[in-house]
Amino acid sequence: MRTCLYGALVLLLCASASAEERLAQIFVAPTGSDTNPGTLARPLATLHSAQQAAQKLAGREAVTVFLRQGTYYLPDTLIFTAAESGSKAAAVVYQAYQNEQAVISGGVRLRDLKENNILINGFHPHGLPIRPTATSA
Repeated sequence: MRTCLYGALVLLLCASASAEERLAQIFVAPTGSDTNPGTLARPLATLHSAQQAAQKLAGREAVTVFLRQGTYYLPDTLIFTAAESGSKAAAVVYQAYQNEQAVISGGVRLRDLKENNILINGFHPHGLPIRPTATSA
């Protein structure tokens, strides 16, 4: 009986240790802050900060970087190297959180646009509808 109980305890501890390794999660949201710890309740704001946080764990434990709903504008090039993908046993994965839609944009966010008041390098987009987006700054 004692051996059986000891075996069950060892299995439970091993399963618990494996679950903790799978739980390395970093959350990012357009409404977050890069001073936050990157949790679901207090997400980071930028992919660059999430990348830096993931780099600290890459190859040592599995990491999932969850992107919350919204658009992520990249002011600079975001470069991923092979080392940042982790290892076969401890991969680094970037994905949208649950069924949310996350968009990574290499463009610049245009602000305070008004219809019939746009001039882009000599091109005036006459007749194109301009609508404000629901994303925050």
